[in-house]
Amino acid sequence: MSNASLTRQTLDTPPTVPPATTLSPARWVPAAWRPWLSALLATLAVGLLLAMVDRTERAHLEHDQRAMVLERLSLVRVRLESHLNEVIASARSLALVYATRPDFSEDEFVAMARVASEGRTSLVNIGLIRGTVLRHVHPLPGSEKAIGLDIRKTPSMWPAFQRMMATRATIIAGPVALVQGGTGIIVRIPVHRLGPPDTPGLGDFLGAISIPLDAEKVFAESGLPELEEEFVVALRGRDGQGARGDVFMGLPSTFDQALAQQEIVLPGGAWQIAAYPRDEGLPASVQRLRLVGVLMCAMAGLLAFNLTRQAQRRAESDARLNAANLRLQTVLQTIPDLMFEMDSDGRYLDIWPGRDADLLAFRREDLIGRTVDQMLPPEAVTQVMLTLAEAKASGSARGRRITLTLPHGESHFELSAAVNDDPVAPRFVLMSRDVTHRQQVEQEIERLAFHDPLTGLPNRRLLTDRLHHALSACARNHRRAALLFIDLDNFKSLNDTQGHDVGDLLLVEVARRLTGIVREIDTVARLGGDEFVVLIEDLEPSGDNAAAAARGVGEKIGAAVAQPHALRDVVHVATCSVGIRVFEHGARVEDLLKHADTAMYAAKTAGRNTVRFFDPAMEAALQHRSQTESGLRLALQRHEFDLHAQIQVDTQDRPIGAEVLLRWHHPERGLVGPAEFIGLAEDVGLIVPIGRWVLERAAAQLRSWQGRPVLGRLSLAVNVSPRQLHEPGFVEMVRQIVADHGIDPALLKLEITESAVLDDVDQVVALMQSLGLSGVRFSMDDFGTGYSSLQYLKRLPLSQLKIDRSFVRDLASDHNDQAIVRTIIAMAHTMNLDVIAEGVETTLQRSLLTAAGCSRFQGYLIGRPVPMPEFEALVDRLGQTATPMA
Repeated sequence: MSNASLTRQTLDTPPTVPPATTLSPARWVPAAWRPWLSALLATLAVGLLLAMVDRTERAHLEHDQRAMVLERLSLVRVRLESHLNEVIASARSLALVYATRPDFSEDEFVAMARVASEGRTSLVNIGLIRGTVLRHVHPLPGSEKAIGLDIRKTPSMWPAFQRMMATRATIIAGPVALVQGGTGIIVRIPVHRLGPPDTPGLGDFLGAISIPLDAEKVFAESGLPELEEEFVVALRGRDGQGARGDVFMGLPSTFDQALAQQEIVLPGGAWQIAAYPRDEGLPASVQRLRLVGVLMCAMAGLLAFNLTRQAQRRAESDARLNAANLRLQTVLQTIPDLMFEMDSDGRYLDIWPGRDADLLAFRREDLIGRTVDQMLPPEAVTQVMLTLAEAKASGSARGRRITLTLPHGESHFELSAAVNDDPVAPRFVLMSRDVTHRQQVEQEIERLAFHDPLTGLPNRRLLTDRLHHALSACARNHRRAALLFIDLDNFKSLNDTQGHDVGDLLLVEVARRLTGIVREIDTVARLGGDEFVVLIEDLEPSGDNAAAAARGVGEKIGAAVAQPHALRDVVHVATCSVGIRVFEHGARVEDLLKHADTAMYAAKTAGRNTVRFFDPAMEAALQHRSQTESGLRLALQRHEFDLHAQIQVDTQDRPIGAEVLLRWHHPERGLVGPAEFIGLAEDVGLIVPIGRWVLERAAAQLRSWQGRPVLGRLSLAVNVSPRQLHEPGFVEMVRQIVADHGIDPALLKLEITESAVLDDVDQVVALMQSLGLSGVRFSMDDFGTGYSSLQYLKRLPLSQLKIDRSFVRDLASDHNDQAIVRTIIAMAHTMNLDVIAEGVETTLQRSLLTAAGCSRFQGYLIGRPVPMPEFEALVDRLGQTATPMA
């Protein structure tokens, strides 16, 4: 359509019907049938036209309803995702502090939680979970019942918590019933101990940051209640299980009837939302159109009938036909579309301007008889002719769009068309709907979905897409690329002192400076908080040259960020830490982000305000751990484990027992000590079956010694991990093993650590008491290295304390160690407990321990851990009688 000044068409009078003439059926038609035949033909003609209009309108209706539902669902989805991501981002700093300083105080937690929860009305509280127990909550009022909640004992929360521990990723749990009342959505961020800079990956699992959100408020802020007023809505995917999860809002049948569905992406999973309009009836305009269509068909038939039968009623018939055309015109003017009748050459035959007649850019008389290529720009002509061709081939067409410059600005139109059944001279009804506003809404939704709302930079989703493209370009062009992970130093301090609005100004300014440094082909993205990522593409194939170029960009970024920032009334000087990962084709996107993040933390550890590259040795360490885990899973099946024993003696060198120690005969690495795999087995859950195997073998060994004069009186000490203690059915398992092998339970001693007790003192005391009634004895291993609280020690049914080797090592030279050892021995004697020292390597150490009152010893001075046959031979050499342990 030309872009000249256009005028609105004015329809002064409705179109008139030319004078009717008597229809002339074929001569072979009997005279009596001619009126009926005329009526039939007229009815079919009008009905065909109205059927095409109805078909097109119904197609538009269905398309508009689906688009409307999708638009509303997309807005709810974006708001929900944004809301949850903002909550998670606000708690990241708290998780980082927890990871770096697990023992930080409750006052520090409350201060940080207050900052993280500020201004978030849906947030019930922020909780700190140590292990699996909720220890701190802010704000506390109303949440007192939640303090001390053990997630492991809460069936509705434990599966999601286990999934978080297994995946080491943030998860969404719920909706679930909250302990403090109401229904909540719980965001949990796992926290693992951050090791030294040269230690790869994450350390031990510490717990989690728990953020219960009021489900009703979250949904209200996302616009879900307003959506339910107009649509039937359902949500499913409890605990982020997506389509596999339960329906927790609405009915399951909604997903079968929905016009549209959206997936709400959550940390560690997804929800699905579906909807359809509550009022499924046809719009009044369509109903009126159909009613008028029926009337028109009847009247057209009657008119033809009367014209044929009674020429004298021609004037009356003309008036009736004109009135019918007027009603049709009125109906067509209520449709919010421009409608054109066209032939296959794109020639305008007729026009119905519809309700929005001001969209028509030409007068009627300027349009009728001309073709589209005379009236529209080339791009629009192409789309119109393609729509007509598609309609001619399949009966109808829709979905193509054209853009026209009108007097009031640029507008976008969606085309649809229907064709009649005349194969010789087909005619089309072309509908042009103004979708300018809808397209603007779609563009805004896409912007919110793929860009950071504060800085306008690409977000993680768009960055991920561009990383995939960059990897493809590396493979295609045999070039390299680099990923720079940038974190502002001490950004939280600026937020705390100057406020978040000033912090936001700094983020916007940093984004502007980063964008000004890189090339147009590169990407600057914001992941959240004060974290930015720069993707540099098309670097040289040489790794050294690519690294040098990446370092140059990193140093430019550091220099740009370090320039003073004028933030309202504050002049702030910032620095940043930059981690770089240079890559080529074959890398994985998730690994690239993780590697660059690891390098950034290395820069932080190096003192901040510097650049660090990812060290491939970290990746090798991760590979080694993965291979160890794979081998560990097969070790039991392949019978690769073996037990060694380290002898324990009294003051006269008489054997009194032994501690069993696990060894792994790896098919490639040879003999592997427990220090290399026990921690990993604990992390991945293999410690439970391995621990059962150790208990079975120890019991079998005791059984084999029965009847032997010395060995038959020895006890065997078996280390039990915290995870084994808390495994359901542990007590029954130990009793069954003792019963199956027919051994004296007093000869089986279970060594536990202080940390295992502190996880849940009441549960461990009950477990020990239950096994104690069966005759099994317990020893406190590594005593003195933990809390060593007398409050829990006096409650435990122990038979022995074991002095840790760390106190024995420097016993001859360290007065503090001497005092600690004397205290432990005196406390054990006071509580009628046996005491044994481990790690005894010199005669001087043994002498000092004996002088302090210790009567039992274990260590290299007496004997190293050896296979069972060698142990039996050692016992035979040391003496013929054994002293049973008290």
